[in-house]
Amino acid sequence: MNWRTLLLLAILLPLPTELAAQKKKRERGKAEQPKIEMTFQEKIKPFAPPPIREKEPYEKDENHSAEYMSDFRYNEMDWHWCYTLNGEFIGRDIIGIDQYAYEIDQTTRSKEGLRLPFVVTGIGPLNETLTVNYTNKELEEKGLSYIINGHHIHGFTNYKSNHPVKLMTLDEIRRKRCPQMKDEKVLYMINKFFILWEWEWYKVAEDFIWRVEVLPSYMLTPIQNNICEPFTIIRIFTKTHHNWHPPYLQ
Repeated sequence: MNWRTLLLLAILLPLPTELAAQKKKRERGKAEQPKIEMTFQEKIKPFAPPPIREKEPYEKDENHSAEYMSDFRYNEMDWHWCYTLNGEFIGRDIIGIDQYAYEIDQTTRSKEGLRLPFVVTGIGPLNETLTVNYTNKELEEKGLSYIINGHHIHGFTNYKSNHPVKLMTLDEIRRKRCPQMKDEKVLYMINKFFILWEWEWYKVAEDFIWRVEVLPSYMLTPIQNNICEPFTIIRIFTKTHHNWHPPYLQ
């Protein structure tokens, strides 16, 4: 046996051991992931199907106004406006509330409005508070902005509800709707969109949640060999008519 053969054997012999170790790691991750039900839907009071507002080709339901975007564009979208519900921070987007269920506070609809001081509560994962001392018009005229998580906010719009509304973070939804899940890595979706970053800054109104789906990573068979650490996709569907399929969803 010459030196070339010995060198080749020295290179190739460790490979089966390394491949076996990688396979074992993937199998261990697969085994550790709970075999949980795919859909979590609380027993809720019956409600009428969401109204269809898109009766003409160019009519658009405000709750679906962002659906033309790709996942990348939606997540890349910079936010310069702060939306609140009864003064509570909604999130970096208003995808989590039914925009037809609440009135817009007329004092925030116009640039001259905004009763001062206007207090925004429940901001981000630390539930911070922001006191606003300038109207939207003053912010524009003076070139001022407030900064929330690195984003320059140039104005505020407040939705009003005549009853208390519970806004839930994505983690709170996971803990309540998917109690079997442990604290593992999660990739969230809201309707069609993957939430790629700043997921701690999103909120969804509890009474706007229709159903929650769970997809463990071990079911992603096309990329199974590339998954070394298990994770779970949690997809939150809201009560919009694009998600309403009564013959199939019972």
